[in-house]
Amino acid sequence: MPITAFSSSRGMELDVEQLLARLAEEGAQIGLAQASPIPEEWKSHIPTDLECPSCFRRGAEVVRAGRSKADGQVVRQAYFRFGKSGATTGHHPFCDFTGNVPVGHIPENLVLFSTAKDGVSRAVRDLVCKGIALHIFEQRDIRAMREWFFRQKQQSQFVVTLEPGLPAWLESLRRYCHWTPRRSARHFALTDDVFKIPAFDFKAAARTELTLRYQAVLKEMFDKKSSCTV
Repeated sequence: MPITAFSSSRGMELDVEQLLARLAEEGAQIGLAQASPIPEEWKSHIPTDLECPSCFRRGAEVVRAGRSKADGQVVRQAYFRFGKSGATTGHHPFCDFTGNVPVGHIPENLVLFSTAKDGVSRAVRDLVCKGIALHIFEQRDIRAMREWFFRQKQQSQFVVTLEPGLPAWLESLRRYCHWTPRRSARHFALTDDVFKIPAFDFKAAARTELTLRYQAVLKEMFDKKSSCTV
């Protein structure tokens, strides 16, 4: 669940508290108390204005912070929910927040600059803040860059249709047959006379038969393995 969302009308990314404070300021209202319900006017505005920071779908709902009844301390961080309801479709299937993602989840391809502790992240955070302050770029530009990245990810996706048991079968075939291009298996007829040979190795015969039957598959696997190790 994302803890921030992009406001298309304001051109900036906001968390829940920042959004509610800005809505109160724009409406010349006193800030919303913790226990006060969100006005219906705000509820109507939020899903049409806010975008998911990863897939840019709209239809956001505000889930306010959960607080302990005993001492009022925050026990659940506020976040934005993009559920499927009415005309909204929820997150895009390729979105980083699709599925049962916990609140505050940071996708692998993103960095939370507010808490990042390594030197590179701090340096990037300072450069971004200075760039915005100097009007070199704005949050809309950052949003456009992220959308470009998301579109690139969409275009590079492909669907693999594969029988679930095939990988295990291929691995068993590879281990059992021991096929190499330098030692091609030769076919021979399994006659009654062959079976009468003392200490006849039935396992070796079965291996040979499998190798002959799936020689093209084994060659393909061998070629792929060789090309990966070059």
